[in-house]
Amino acid sequence: MNQIRKSFRQAITSISLVTLLAGLLAGCAGKTPDEQTDDVEIASEPTAISMMNVYFSGDAPNMNNNEYMKSIEDYTNTKLDFTWVPNSAYADKFTVTLASGQLPKALLVLNAKTPAFISAVRDGAFWEIGPYIKQFANLSKMNQSVFESTAVDGKIYGLFRPRPLAGIGIILRKDWLDNLGLKEPQTLDDLYQVIKAFTLNDPDKNGKNDTYGFAENNVLNGFESLLVYYGGPNKWELKDGKLTPSHLTKEYLDVLNFYRRLVTEKLINPDFPLISETQKRDLIVKGKAGVTFSSMNTVTLLQDGGEKVNPNINLDVLRTLNGPKGERARGDTGYNGLFLFPKSSVKTETELKKILGFFDKLSDKTMQNLIEYGKEGTDYKLENGKVVKLDTARKDFPLYLPQLRVDDGSLLYEQKDMKPLDVKWKTLTTANDKIAVLNPTAPLIVDLPKTQDISKIIPDASTKYILGESDETAWLKAIEQWRKGGGDEQIRLMNDAYEKLQKK
Repeated sequence: MNQIRKSFRQAITSISLVTLLAGLLAGCAGKTPDEQTDDVEIASEPTAISMMNVYFSGDAPNMNNNEYMKSIEDYTNTKLDFTWVPNSAYADKFTVTLASGQLPKALLVLNAKTPAFISAVRDGAFWEIGPYIKQFANLSKMNQSVFESTAVDGKIYGLFRPRPLAGIGIILRKDWLDNLGLKEPQTLDDLYQVIKAFTLNDPDKNGKNDTYGFAENNVLNGFESLLVYYGGPNKWELKDGKLTPSHLTKEYLDVLNFYRRLVTEKLINPDFPLISETQKRDLIVKGKAGVTFSSMNTVTLLQDGGEKVNPNINLDVLRTLNGPKGERARGDTGYNGLFLFPKSSVKTETELKKILGFFDKLSDKTMQNLIEYGKEGTDYKLENGKVVKLDTARKDFPLYLPQLRVDDGSLLYEQKDMKPLDVKWKTLTTANDKIAVLNPTAPLIVDLPKTQDISKIIPDASTKYILGESDETAWLKAIEQWRKGGGDEQIRLMNDAYEKLQKK
């Protein structure tokens, strides 16, 4: 039990703690959309661009005689020189490179809120690109709210690599619903009833009591989504111009009660505070549990894995539930790293525009599809405007090419024989953008005082409450202890930063 408490406390920390990092909302100066590209020079000679980027494969990318990269260079009129760094070493390499002063012309930062990055920005190491974005046809279409969340002191310094803004959803066993004569859940109560039935009513029809309705893990993937479904905030609530951390809201207690009920009624895997995301997914794949929260793009992976165990498995994916405030989805940052442009290597505004122009051209339809599918006629063909992959497709197609992208994939061709689940999760992920609830403190950078350590108070109290070891009175006492121990000061500082932001 002590180990469960410890692991659970660490998980709750990621949900409850004060958000300390982010940048101030950007007021981007720049040209109006009808002025796009008018003053962006088209170079007659290729623009030389050095770049440090990340790769995830076992071996470093081989750039020798790379025909795909040659196509990119020809299309964008550039000469590219890459330094590729493995993901496991990238954070350290970024810090070392930054300290060396020998910077490439385009430098990827994976964590845009690290102290080293913030310090370098404030020291004037990078170009502010906000005023230039609207001059480019493709870059100007990038999500402005995501740009704002990357800003430092109200200014935009990097082109972000997009990721789903609200990609978490509910994955569940559709065949179990059918076996029990149930419909997919539409409300929070529906979800509970499905979880209960998946636990108690033999959904796999094997005559055994061997399933759990809900699968969870040690990072509590479902907690923050459920909090938003219940009408609560994403980490911080903004109400009447004031910020309040989520654990002070009624909805946070509602979600604690939801988990407490699952634990009390044994509707959730009992080892959930101790297991990883991969182990949690295995419960779905192996038919041990029927509902979980996860990135919606994992549903096809789980379906394929489940078919190896049970050919009749049929998974489905839901993007949200209808709660007290309607349909809502928990928003994420919407980006995975930024491309920065150091002043020490990019000497002039003209050179900066040429490099921004490269990323703009890279977001054209031609380049999006080259990076995603390869070369038409070699790697794929089009049938009625849809991609059909060819048997002649090159086996060494460079999987690192997407690391260059700053587009949202909206100009990609559809695949002709795409699996229905892939079509569905992509459609739902896009639809979630419209109902995403964002963290209002994401753009803030707040230096908190060195007060007594109160970081464990809320996680410990949450753990005890969910596991049934305390009651609501004890929970409220923990809240009061947190506030008096320094929590109120943290709230004040966050609100001061937010008010300052509004005056910019």
